[in-house]
Amino acid sequence: MIKKEKGMILDIDSDQSEVFAFDRQEIISCYAKGNLKKLTKTFYVGDLVMFEHLNDQSGYITKIFPRKNTLFRPKIANIDNVLLVNALKEPSLNTFLLDKYLAFLEVYQIEPLLVFTKKDLLANDDLIFTKVKAYQEMGYTTFLLNNNSPDKKVLGEIEKIMENKLSVFVGQTGAGKTSTLNNFLSFENQQRTNSISKALNRGKHTTTKIRIYVINQVIFLADSPGFSAFDLKGISLAELRSAFRIFEKYQGECKFNDCLHLSEKGCMIKKKVETQDIPLFFYEDYIKIAEEVQKEESSWQKL
Repeated sequence: MIKKEKGMILDIDSDQSEVFAFDRQEIISCYAKGNLKKLTKTFYVGDLVMFEHLNDQSGYITKIFPRKNTLFRPKIANIDNVLLVNALKEPSLNTFLLDKYLAFLEVYQIEPLLVFTKKDLLANDDLIFTKVKAYQEMGYTTFLLNNNSPDKKVLGEIEKIMENKLSVFVGQTGAGKTSTLNNFLSFENQQRTNSISKALNRGKHTTTKIRIYVINQVIFLADSPGFSAFDLKGISLAELRSAFRIFEKYQGECKFNDCLHLSEKGCMIKKKVETQDIPLFFYEDYIKIAEEVQKEESSWQKL
């Protein structure tokens, strides 16, 4: 009798995939079988699959289970957490890029965890820390790290959150994603890192493909290529206006039900910005994001 087993795709190389077998707690090399061969280019890292054993070390994928969500940058499916890694300095903290990615995750209901790195490059009273505190007060789980001398307590807290989940590290190029990931990987799996270009205020790409690492059989981690820009394709203004959790807090309190929190009268969000219940920098980022989404929407309508 052919044995079937459920697993997760960890890595994809042409028509071959590395699959973590949940029952055996081992990694098996698998090929697509039958009609699935035509779909191999649409396989995503993180896909949950059923496979048949060919022998102890290899098998055939026979089924892909429906995805609960998908990221396209990087291409990964069934994510539980996204760790948004942001440098406080070198490169300087870019809240606009951070808030754009937060908007995307909030719309698709993927839990963001904010990791701020390179805290050792700032003085304790630096004003940038007030922005970190602002994200905490808006309800986001945040962590501060110095990857040159990481706090084991902080790493332990992150590890606890990631247990029995698939987590992916994303963020601006040079922000310290790979260095942060390396804190959790065995020495042989640790990834190469590069220095920052001070002229460009950004790092060099060190991750060229995405794969998932299994830690202690219960934590699934993935690194991703860094980015210096990020587009919110496919998200409408209607989705954006209620995307952020701080906006949800005041849902229904604007004068107009379809308020976009931009130029409308009686907007509760704008009032909360005036009373400093919503950070000004966050709202200014929202305005810029809304402008980008509006332009994108206009381009859809012209097609």
